[in-house]
Amino acid sequence: MNKTTSRRQFLKLLAGSSAVGALVACTAPTAPGEGAQVPAASVGGELDATSQAVVDSGPRVGGTYRIVAGGDFVKTLDPGSAEAFEDWWSVGQLLFNMPYAFDREGNFYPDLAADLPKISDDGKVYTIPLRKGVKFHNGREMTAEDVKFTFERQLWPEVYSWGKSYLNTIVGAQDVLDGKTKDLVGVKVTDPYTVEITLDRPQAVFAALMSITIFGVVPKQEVLEAGQDWGTKVVIGTGPFKFVEWQPQQRAVFERSPVYFKPGKPYLDRVELNLNIEESVRLLRWESGEADFLIGIPPAELPRILADESLKDVVRTTPTMAVHRFNIHMTAKPLDNLKVRQAIACAIDKNAVVKATGAPHVVTDSVFARAMPQFDPNFKSEYQYDPERAKALLREAGYEGGVSVGKILGGSTKASPEIEVIHAQLKAVGIESEIVLGLYNSPEVTDRLKSGDITLHILSWVASYPDGYDYAAPLFTCRAREAFNRSDYCNPRIDELLDKAEGLPLTSPERIAAYREMNNILVNQDVQSVPLFNRQAFQLSSRRVRNDFLHPIYSLPVLEDAWIEG
Repeated sequence: MNKTTSRRQFLKLLAGSSAVGALVACTAPTAPGEGAQVPAASVGGELDATSQAVVDSGPRVGGTYRIVAGGDFVKTLDPGSAEAFEDWWSVGQLLFNMPYAFDREGNFYPDLAADLPKISDDGKVYTIPLRKGVKFHNGREMTAEDVKFTFERQLWPEVYSWGKSYLNTIVGAQDVLDGKTKDLVGVKVTDPYTVEITLDRPQAVFAALMSITIFGVVPKQEVLEAGQDWGTKVVIGTGPFKFVEWQPQQRAVFERSPVYFKPGKPYLDRVELNLNIEESVRLLRWESGEADFLIGIPPAELPRILADESLKDVVRTTPTMAVHRFNIHMTAKPLDNLKVRQAIACAIDKNAVVKATGAPHVVTDSVFARAMPQFDPNFKSEYQYDPERAKALLREAGYEGGVSVGKILGGSTKASPEIEVIHAQLKAVGIESEIVLGLYNSPEVTDRLKSGDITLHILSWVASYPDGYDYAAPLFTCRAREAFNRSDYCNPRIDELLDKAEGLPLTSPERIAAYREMNNILVNQDVQSVPLFNRQAFQLSSRRVRNDFLHPIYSLPVLEDAWIEG
């Protein structure tokens, strides 16, 4: 992953490299007026008998957990601006807690909230009880005022937050965004331990949104007093570990919080996150025992490591909710021709694309990840790999002699193996394209994608919470063309289905059916993109560490429960 750019802009929008890690998720509350109930998703996996026996023997307190990483923190450790891989995980798993969360098995649960939200009959009002006795790292008790401040501060124009759009259904959000007020009227403190949130329309997924890291609760008084130092020199949360230091491009250090609200946790004394380390050096440091956890197994080494039985006990893996898709600009010629897009879909051998990654990812025909409730295991694309059909479709489109479809986004210095395979497959049926390098980290790449100057790219959207809404709303709607929809795609039926779905109970068959209709429109009717595969995450741990299993959202370890053997 790019070391300095936005997780939202690059990890999600442009991830074409086989080295990029993936993240992901599950579900949330029920019908308006009913208690919130969330079914567990089958993510995270089960422990084998040996590992379970070790876990059952009980943890040991103490020790330093050493991580080697290739990236750095992008801006700060303010929850709203932590958007790269390492800082996003540090915020979401070490330093802060959100009102709600998903565990590593994908179960939704109240974290800083004392219970699941009470939802009004019209689905617009969420009443959230808060835990009493939760303390920030400086010892002050968290109250509802801090929670309200956390919500509204994300919308202040002068505050950077990658997730402002996630609050846009809260009453008064636009006034705060526009700078008319700093008070978010849709969030009310009814007593020191209760927050009431009013939406302008029903939104089935709203409770799940409150598990996103931007809702990591920050201390109002301390943030205001810290000013420009907040997030870099001053970082105060409620999480299992407290901030010690961040030396840009070098390391970040965290220590056990003595006031953590979950009794006895964490078990580790210290976490050292070593940053900006070159790929091969990270592996050498792990092999020499200088590191307990390696973020990002070198793609060239992954097949060897996965095949090595002696390393089986230290490989950490989890299914993720990242779906890699070959994204197509819908209005750039000749891609505005449906038959050309159909030909592209028939030209791509997805199994060959996965083989090129060197990892056992799962081929898919769906835009939604397999663990999402909206995923339909019986769905099939109408455009399976068929080179002869691809050629026939080109002839029907009027391009019997072949056609040039423009530029494919490559990497910073070289194209990923996946891009090279797809480029060759397209060429084999008469579809010419040009791989463009050197733009992956460039600030101009978003504009060039949006304008259609670059017409094709692999997009890996990593859900911040486990529901298809986080794919549909930012990627496929007409209104998202000003945000993350870089395909210039607009089918009003998608917007209509999304609005209908979010007014229904979260787990209702009707809501799921609406999303599945979207999937059919995107893949079979409009060929907006070609789904390729669901990513699996692979990392390396140490034999001296126990219970540092990967969280399916972050693809990094849950250190609240980890310990080091003596």
